[in-house]
Amino acid sequence: MTKETLVMAKTPSRPDTRPDTRYAVVVLGMHRSGTSALAGVLARLGCDLPTQMMPANEFNPKGFYESLLAYNLNDAILASGGSGWDDWQAFNPGWIRAPQAAGFLERGVEVLAEEYGNSPLFVLKDPRICRLMPFWAQLFEACEVQPLYVNTHRSPVEVARSLQKREGWPLNAGLLLWLRHVLEAEAGSRGSPRCFTSYDQLLGSWSAVIEVIQRETGLSFPRTPSSSEVEVEAFLSSSLRHSSEAIDSMSDNPVISKWVGTTYEILERWAAQGEAAADQAEDYAVLDAIRADFDSLTPIFGPQVQALRLQQAATAQSLTEIGHQRAAEQRQADEAYTALLVETQQLQQRFEDSDQAREKLQTTLVERDQAAEKLQQEAETLRADCAQLKTSARLMRARLQADFESDLANVLVTQRRNADARLAQQQQEIRGLEAALEQARALERHRAEEGQRLTEDRDRSTAEREDLARQLAAYRTSTSWKITAPLRLVVRALRGRR
Repeated sequence: MTKETLVMAKTPSRPDTRPDTRYAVVVLGMHRSGTSALAGVLARLGCDLPTQMMPANEFNPKGFYESLLAYNLNDAILASGGSGWDDWQAFNPGWIRAPQAAGFLERGVEVLAEEYGNSPLFVLKDPRICRLMPFWAQLFEACEVQPLYVNTHRSPVEVARSLQKREGWPLNAGLLLWLRHVLEAEAGSRGSPRCFTSYDQLLGSWSAVIEVIQRETGLSFPRTPSSSEVEVEAFLSSSLRHSSEAIDSMSDNPVISKWVGTTYEILERWAAQGEAAADQAEDYAVLDAIRADFDSLTPIFGPQVQALRLQQAATAQSLTEIGHQRAAEQRQADEAYTALLVETQQLQQRFEDSDQAREKLQTTLVERDQAAEKLQQEAETLRADCAQLKTSARLMRARLQADFESDLANVLVTQRRNADARLAQQQQEIRGLEAALEQARALERHRAEEGQRLTEDRDRSTAEREDLARQLAAYRTSTSWKITAPLRLVVRALRGRR
């Protein structure tokens, strides 16, 4: 196959963009390389985390952001192939075709379902995935999940020094383990949507790293870097870096130095310029050659490595047993100390209870004496108050008697004055009534006289009317009346016309 054909076959593809596509942002990188920090940032941009995460510890106080179930699954797969997380040799390439692989695949489907459910976008991180890429590729396909690989790295010397401090390993062992992880991650993710970054870039400008991930993979995160800035800055800080060393402090082994140095140089260039800007065919060829040479060491150093691993396991077992024995002795000592402490505390409590009871009794006696003295003082005060009240009552009675007599005299004088005034008023009213009665009697006499006069006038008018009637009757029978009869008819006729 030519270089051009190799480049075409391995050029990263674009992710599936169907609306129902589920995405897994897979963080690939060696242990102690900042994979936890990168996963934490991705979670704050909207990627779902597993339901059961590995708890933080003294080596990673801000958390691993790692699925506990995926971690156990990967450990079980490595153990089934006779390997472990600390093995820098290539994992058995034929394991994926072994009968046990199908059972692990079914278990993997359950792990993803339990940890992420139907999440459309989640972050998956475990450095062991770097060495198990064929298995996880099949698992993603079986679950219809589109993986987007984010390859991140850190200075191999810093990683090796960190493992040397934590595990007590030789520097070369840490360098070879770093090399195995980054080579397997790069080879296993070729042809898939992916990008490259580094721990230094994440600490330097995490927002730029996010932009690169979105641009290179074609994925858009739910939250923008600006909306997540406060939360990410609070999580991400330079304190996450526990060691920093230059790459020139490499192994004294020239082969290891060349392999690690060349690989690190390519990864740094891809992280800075982008994989597409590099001479991919040449870089791929170099990395494949390093991996092939690296794999060729396995038959040579494999037995020694296996013996060393067995020796380390035996040492670890011995240390574990010694630790268990010391823990048991410590527990016995702690139990004896606890029993003694409890007994001492009980005695001390008894003394304290006795002292408290004595103090309480003494306090009660003092309180009683104070109460008796207070009662005596209150009785004397009451007696004085009673005497004062009796004196006040006598004075008040005398004052009330005097006030009553004075008020009674005033009332009698006032009533007498009122009676005299009412008597004078009544006398005046009687005189007025007598005058009115005299006026009424005079008016009655006047009315009687007027009635007498009117009677006389009536009698006189009656006599005159009777005389006039006699005269009228005599006139009607006279000749003049008869002669003027026609004239009276004419007058009445004229009056009728009117």
